[in-house]
Amino acid sequence: MKRMGPLIAFLLILIVASSGAAYAPDPVDLKEARSEAREEANLAAQEKVAYWAFPMFVATGLSVLVSAVALVGLFGSLRQTKRAIKDNRELGEAQIRAYVEAENVEFASDGQALVVELLNMGQTPVVSFDVTTEILAVPEKQISQNIRLPVGRKKSFDGIGCGDHGRRPVRVKPAAGVELIDEFVGNVPPPGKACLVIGRIDYKDVFDREWTTGFAFYREGGSFLEPFHTLPTYRPTSAVT
Repeated sequence: MKRMGPLIAFLLILIVASSGAAYAPDPVDLKEARSEAREEANLAAQEKVAYWAFPMFVATGLSVLVSAVALVGLFGSLRQTKRAIKDNRELGEAQIRAYVEAENVEFASDGQALVVELLNMGQTPVVSFDVTTEILAVPEKQISQNIRLPVGRKKSFDGIGCGDHGRRPVRVKPAAGVELIDEFVGNVPPPGKACLVIGRIDYKDVFDREWTTGFAFYREGGSFLEPFHTLPTYRPTSAVT
């Protein structure tokens, strides 16, 4: 037994030495293994990036699309807000602006002009206005057919008040037909003819907007009456031909 002890110890030393020699890595092999591991890791990373590339592209495209839609919606909202503000302003102006019409006409006492009685039914005054008139001798049964807006000379005036001060008579020399006044005043009109006065009022309100109202009156029994007509009333001047 005493002889076996050193032998066993020697065998154990040989086993340990041989095991250490078996597992000692070769530096070249270790470098290659590490290089292959890095290549495999890089390849796996590239495959992962390639796998997520299309979903990321789709997500980016959807994000851009959503942003574009939101931007369009913002511009649309701003446009609607601007339109609403404009509509509210125009509605407010329409509620209080001037509305001018002719209540009546008469021959001036000197037989050289017409006296047109104007009425502003609005809540704000008129800044300035022009009046144009014509006197026509038309067939008695064709009065409405001869009603139109007059052309020619017009007379300018300063403003008209509103409310209790909304009425104003003005003297206007007709652009045509002044020679007929004496005939109709003396009740000696041309045979079968009626006296027709046509006119237009072009006025500017306090909002610096221009409007036009047409009017017509025919003479019967010594007084003027208003016939049926389709002349513009309180229309924007730019829309009246």
